[in-house]
Amino acid sequence: MPSRSTMPVGDTVLGIAALAFAAFLFWGSLDIPPPFFDPLGSAAVPKGCAVIIGLLGGAVLFRTLPGLGSRPAGEAPAFRPRPDIAAGFVVLTAAYVLMMEMGWMSFRWSTAGFVFLAGLLLGGPSVPVALISLGLAALMGFGGQYLFTQVFFIDLPM
Repeated sequence: MPSRSTMPVGDTVLGIAALAFAAFLFWGSLDIPPPFFDPLGSAAVPKGCAVIIGLLGGAVLFRTLPGLGSRPAGEAPAFRPRPDIAAGFVVLTAAYVLMMEMGWMSFRWSTAGFVFLAGLLLGGPSVPVALISLGLAALMGFGGQYLFTQVFFIDLPM
């Protein structure tokens, strides 16, 4: 028996939207031509992503089935809504893309800044959170730069 959803209507909408997006993504990837040299080809990634999104959307939808109808009286949601964090992530992500698109910062510094600020946004401004975020930021920014440019040979911004 799946665990009950605390927001069955919202989770139902999310599950249906994820399934619809997965179907749209899979349908769009059918037009990608077959590969010439690569055994997987460029169509494998969007098809694989579509399958994963579809499975996760189906899992969310399946989880809502026992909770459809209404929430039991007196039962509070298992989380505290934080629209400020969601808005912060939208602004932070837009700034991350803008910095690289305009050529103001390289991939490594933009990624390091994004990860560090995201950690502070999620965990709150404290010394332990800042230290962990700083370590993860260095790993993702500088390690990602090395991995993409030296191992996968992918050109990154600046």
